[in-house]
Amino acid sequence: MESMDTSEYAQGQDETHKEILSTLWIIFTKIGKGKDGVERAAYNFCSTDFAIGKNPKSGQSYGTSHLSRHVFICKSFQLSLLSLEESSSLTPINQNTHRELLGEAIIAHDLPFSFVEYEKIRVWVKYLNPCVEMASRNTMVSYIEKIYDKERIKLKEIMGRIPNKICLTSDVWTASTSEGYICLTAHFVDENWKLVSCLLNFLRMKPPHTGIALEATLFDCLKQWG
Repeated sequence: MESMDTSEYAQGQDETHKEILSTLWIIFTKIGKGKDGVERAAYNFCSTDFAIGKNPKSGQSYGTSHLSRHVFICKSFQLSLLSLEESSSLTPINQNTHRELLGEAIIAHDLPFSFVEYEKIRVWVKYLNPCVEMASRNTMVSYIEKIYDKERIKLKEIMGRIPNKICLTSDVWTASTSEGYICLTAHFVDENWKLVSCLLNFLRMKPPHTGIALEATLFDCLKQWG
């Protein structure tokens, strides 16, 4: 068996020692001499300081083994690692996607725009993921309008591919507050031979609800759909 060159072994040990030292001085900071005249270094995670360099009386080096030992027993360092693991495990949040999904939820469940400003809802969301930025009601109004525009374009494209006719029905009524409303709905058979009914317009209609007024309102609704 060939014997290892002692010079190569010593060189390897020296390089390893340098790597350990370079790592230690990332997490320790030299803070100068203490009252005893000894050079000291503080641990960045708990601010505990240690003697380093040479003892001015004996001339012997303190070494770095006591610094390494402290790294493994320091509770502050362990807590920092735990916090880092928890933060890294959080799913990255795309704020635009979050607001679009929130807008879809408001639409689907008929929630008020002020829902996003409910104090306990905000506390709950922050608990789930602190990275989430809850929007104001005015911001959500803007996002919901964008959702409507996007869905309207999709529906126009679907109806544009329908080879047969599209039937329209309208409904007009007066609420208990004496305000009039009109609803326009499209009915058609899609490409999969399924009957589809889609709400095209829902808007307030002031009286009188005469035939001429209905014709003008419906014509304005249809112009919005091209």
